[in-house]
Amino acid sequence: MSQRRSVALVLTGAVCYGILAAFIKIGYSHGLDPRTISGAQFVVGTILLWGVAIWKRRQIRKPSLAAMFKLMALGTLMGVTGSLYTACMQIVPVSVAVVLLFQ
Repeated sequence: MSQRRSVALVLTGAVCYGILAAFIKIGYSHGLDPRTISGAQFVVGTILLWGVAIWKRRQIRKPSLAAMFKLMALGTLMGVTGSLYTACMQIVPVSVAVVLLFQ
């Protein structure tokens, strides 16, 4: 992977988490709790991923059993990270949360 592509991917991730943090703070200001915000985040993510899967369905091949376990493990880690990030946003400012996430 080229250096420019790597930088672009890190920048894209930072922008996505920064936007997410702003939406989380707006949700908290409207009285939503972390469970509601995390649930909405996971529903939107699922819809987006299924949209990509349907769009690219001819290029996707069936994963092996080992690959499915790896995907489940990664999904679990990402889910825990998302839940903790959402809960953390009640306490720390957005800028601190994004920096801590990338550490």
